[in-house]
Amino acid sequence: SSTFNSINIKNSTILGRFVNKQVQIKGSFEFISSKLGNFNIDGTSLPIENTYIPFKLISNKIALSYQENPEIYNATIEKSFEDKESYDRLIAMYAKLLAVYKARSESESYNACYVEMRKKQTAYSKFLYSKNKSFSNYIVYQLNKFMEIFSDYGTKPTKAIIFSIYVILLFALIYLFFPNSWDK
Repeated sequence: SSTFNSINIKNSTILGRFVNKQVQIKGSFEFISSKLGNFNIDGTSLPIENTYIPFKLISNKIALSYQENPEIYNATIEKSFEDKESYDRLIAMYAKLLAVYKARSESESYNACYVEMRKKQTAYSKFLYSKNKSFSNYIVYQLNKFMEIFSDYGTKPTKAIIFSIYVILLFALIYLFFPNSWDK
């Protein structure tokens, strides 16, 4: 809970937790060629234009972790979704990073961060469906799964085109073996 002009970490290895809880950063925040353990920026104010954290450095490492609590919350198991406050804080960290990547036009990091966040949201929608088996929850969960398979949540449109070509070829193959009665 401090204020910094800048935090710049280069060519470093942080194996433990990197906890930046409720920190104000006014100048720049950079991670360059470094290795990180768990990464927590819950409540941290990031300078959007001057933040550089390639997502590949923190992929699958974003988690709520605090010095006073030895547990790490990263929403990887179904039981963890019962703690709605922690889930919301975790998703807020992803949203904060997405804002940085969007402002800096870092599309590769943006897409990777977005897919990882959406996978957690899909797992959460599965949890909601398991708790309340309503038609609405089922549709939300199935649409999320479809979007993940079809186009990585819209981040890979070429995957959608390839998927569509496979569907067309499948129906062409079916038509080949089961022709229309008019073709006789």
